[in-house]
Formats: sequence, C-alpha cells, structure tokens
Amino acid sequence: MEIKVQVLDCDYILTNGKPIVRIFGKNEKGETICVFFNGILPYFYLHCDEEKFDEIAKDLQKKFGVKTEIVEKIIPIGFHPNPVKML
Repeated sequence: MEIKVQVLDCDYILTNGKPIVRIFGKNEKGETICVFFNGILPYFYLHCDEEKFDEIAKDLQKKFGVKTEIVEKIIPIGFHPNPVKML
C-alpha cells in the first residue's frame, strides 16, 4: 500500500527498550496521519572539532551504548557549499 504524505514532524518513542519512529503528516485528502516504523534506529549528526571525535564517540558508547561513525554532510542551517566531517 502506498500513501503520499506531507511530513510535518517526526520523533521516536521507546517501547520495550526499542525505538519506534513516528512520522506525522497529512495525506492528499488533508487528513492527519501518523506512520510508525519499527526496526529503525533514530540518528543525528554532531558537528564538532574533529580532534574530539574519538573522545565523544567513546563517551556516547559508554553512556548510551550507541554506535558512531564519521560522515561528510552539508550543514543544514544557513548556506554551506561544501560538506564537513561530522560524527
């Protein structure tokens, strides 16, 4: 089943320690809908000094048990023509 959705917001909740991503929006008829995705891990990018990547990655692993990786992304706020390294 395919539904076209205008995404208005998204978040995630924990159920039995597992994340469920929720996407809130409106369909083509203007009806409010919420789509649930199981088995997807939420993520975020952290823009910080590259010298701190290892320290921050170790802290995140120790405190929250999360995996990290270094990626190159364009900063989404303002105009930035080139990607930068983020954690």
